[in-house]
Amino acid sequence: LGMTIRGVVYYQGESNAGEPLLYNCTFPTMIDDWRAKWHAETEGLTDPLMPWGFVQLNSVGNATSYNSSHVIPPTDPFQMGFAGLRWAQTAGYGYAPNPRLKNVFMAVSLDTPTPDGRI
Repeated sequence: LGMTIRGVVYYQGESNAGEPLLYNCTFPTMIDDWRAKWHAETEGLTDPLMPWGFVQLNSVGNATSYNSSHVIPPTDPFQMGFAGLRWAQTAGYGYAPNPRLKNVFMAVSLDTPTPDGRI
């Protein structure tokens, strides 16, 4: 934390696919926490709303993804698996930036599986 940074690019989430409701709270809170700590520890040199980018989880490799062989109708946006976690990554808005995730940007990776369907 002893240096100024311009922003963050973050990729993570597969291990949280079983608890998208929890991720819906912890991910935005982590962003707030990192921003506040970097801003404080650099004596204000790091922007308190530094840009934050994250990579949306892929659409394959998880049995409850919308495009899997076990399709679950999207009646619950926080369903288990990658589909639910993709929703949770946006704090329940379905897009970023949004009112909860200001200056947060999403890289969509839904079309990036390997030829055999792995991530």
